[in-house]
Amino acid sequence: MTLILFLSCPLQILESLRDRPLTIEEMRDCCALIFGVPSLNLCDPKTNWLGFREDIEALVSHESRQWHPVLRRTKGWINLKVLGDIYGGKAEQRRRDAERKLQKEKKIQEKKRKKERKNNHMKSRRLSDSHRYNAYSKTSRNARLQLASSIKSFSSFTRNKMHK
Repeated sequence: MTLILFLSCPLQILESLRDRPLTIEEMRDCCALIFGVPSLNLCDPKTNWLGFREDIEALVSHESRQWHPVLRRTKGWINLKVLGDIYGGKAEQRRRDAERKLQKEKKIQEKKRKKERKNNHMKSRRLSDSHRYNAYSKTSRNARLQLASSIKSFSSFTRNKMHK
């Protein structure tokens, strides 16, 4: 008899879905039913929403994803975003705000890293260009000096030949 009462309680929860949204306690019981864990093992969503969400997130991640025929792709058993929209309240809003802030900070840091890499690349390129220029200018200077000295020696050689 107790087994029948135990099994009929979750079925009553699922039957009530047709008439109205689940209360937060019923939602906890329904999640426990879906994942086959006692509802007492899940944090109380009224007092500790973030702990409850983490519990459900861990349970969803350990289950295999299920085929969704309408979307034609696999999905988890529970959509945590929708669950948070319906039952999360202010705790879920604070969590999402903190997540958005973290994502913005990551984007800013990534932009800084890209800019640094670009600046370092340009700096190394400038250095290599200046080394090439210095090498070129030294080479051309040496070549000019050699050319000038050879012209002087040629002109002095031709002068000496003409005087003789």
